[in-house]
Amino acid sequence: GNPPPYGHDHDNDHEHDEMDSIHDIEEGSNRDRKEGDPEAFAKLEEQYAHLEERNRITLRQVNTRIQQLEHAVECQGQHLAAKEAVLSSEREKMSKLEAEVKILREVSARRQNEVTYLATYWQHH
Repeated sequence: GNPPPYGHDHDNDHEHDEMDSIHDIEEGSNRDRKEGDPEAFAKLEEQYAHLEERNRITLRQVNTRIQQLEHAVECQGQHLAAKEAVLSSEREKMSKLEAEVKILREVSARRQNEVTYLATYWQHH
């Protein structure tokens, strides 16, 4: 396949519109400068300034959003680290409890053997 024709990439429609309007303004501006229509030229300069200002505002908004998101990511990271620390200490507690259970089961099994042994011993004597 061929790449889609200029201006038909849906993700970039907005970008293409902006580029088109800059292109139109520049073309018109050059034409008017040649043909010496100062009024039309002034109007185009004004459009250009407006477009530039809009781009500056958009850029500011995007940069602000980036900072907000970076801050949110950092906070989330710290939050996660704290939870992981808690989890780690909980796992340690659980391991200790499991170890204790294991020891007590062994003790219980030994006592059970002794009881069984003594019961059998007395039966036979």
